[in-house]
Amino acid sequence: MKRALFSQIKNEWKENLWLVIELLIVALVIWGLAVFVIRTIRDVNYPKGFDETGVYYGDMQIFDDDGNQVYGFGYGDTPAEQIAEVVAAKQALLDRIRRMSMVEYAAYGNNPLPYNYNFIGNGMEDIVEGDTVTYTVNIRKLTPEGAKVLGLYSPDGKDADALAAVLERGETLIGSSPLTEQEGIDLEHFVGSGPLTGNFNYPRIGATFQGIRRTQYEIQIPATMLIPIRENSAEILQCEKLLLKVKPGMDRDFERALEDDPSILTYKNVHLDGVHSLLDDKLRLQWNSDVQQRTYFAGALLLLFIVFLGLLGTFWYRVYQRTSEIAVRKSFGATDSDIFRRFISEAMTLLGASFVLAIGVALLAIGQLSSSYLASVTYFPGWQWDMALAGVISFVLMSIMLLAGVGIPARHAMKIEPAIALKEE
Repeated sequence: MKRALFSQIKNEWKENLWLVIELLIVALVIWGLAVFVIRTIRDVNYPKGFDETGVYYGDMQIFDDDGNQVYGFGYGDTPAEQIAEVVAAKQALLDRIRRMSMVEYAAYGNNPLPYNYNFIGNGMEDIVEGDTVTYTVNIRKLTPEGAKVLGLYSPDGKDADALAAVLERGETLIGSSPLTEQEGIDLEHFVGSGPLTGNFNYPRIGATFQGIRRTQYEIQIPATMLIPIRENSAEILQCEKLLLKVKPGMDRDFERALEDDPSILTYKNVHLDGVHSLLDDKLRLQWNSDVQQRTYFAGALLLLFIVFLGLLGTFWYRVYQRTSEIAVRKSFGATDSDIFRRFISEAMTLLGASFVLAIGVALLAIGQLSSSYLASVTYFPGWQWDMALAGVISFVLMSIMLLAGVGIPARHAMKIEPAIALKEE
């Protein structure tokens, strides 16, 4: 049977060649769609590095005695006594927020939060095989309790309390990202060292942690360097955010308390403005991205459906043209199962040939695009497994399409009596 099958495929090589080309194009399209879906799911589900549940924040504002907002306080010739007064007021405001019955943790920070597409970067230098290599890092600053507010953690099992203790010791945290993983940067070997970042020697690195992503969709992000800020010191002047975590189930109580007594947010000449939920930022700033992703997925499903209809039509017509061949085979004693297996075997053989070509085309495309992270899946961690899984998925989907495209019309054609099918031959 196999010899007869290959002989028939060879004899009909012109028709089969065009069919293989069609299957090749379809295979590449479905393969690309599968890579997109797999990549998107992996990216969205990559650890964010924080927990926005119950997190609120507001912007710190400083006013002079006349009620005018002061920008860049602490720079220039500001008297030491005035700096000390503002530092004490900011600390008192932070302590007041902590004493609220609904608040679990509170901290000051500079560039501490995701969902605002911020980036305060610098270069972190390292010596690799005798050469100086500079890595880009996104610098964030927090008072120690901020680790608990954001629910930071490390891949090796350190929880927010342990990371807060590292910051309390005045040591820096260094966080990983998909980019550092792809580039093979081992952040663990920085622990215990004091890397030179730009022109500043920051405190020694005490531990690694799961870096803070700016959004759930952003994948091409650098490592995160979390610099400790000491409370009760002039360092808190550089913090423009106060962030806090509300106890579970007390969000509405906290919001109502602020509505009932706005003075809670003011202490002397320091005011906390625009307090709102970090979850609101997520819903607002990622709305466009969410809609875009849903649109992409809907488009992928629509394209997949169109491809299915195309293949269904192609093989349906192919089987319809061979109704007389089916009748002849049945006249010579072939069973419905024999005929069905013959058509399926032929279709799967052509599909296999098209996938061999598709693999070659995919490898060629990867080689050509590997230098551009914007165009190549090789930029992302685990791309080999993504490509392999996408190939398997596309092969399975096309096999199902061919089974439907061949099986349904073949079953219909086999019900036609041979005499009726051959009456016009």
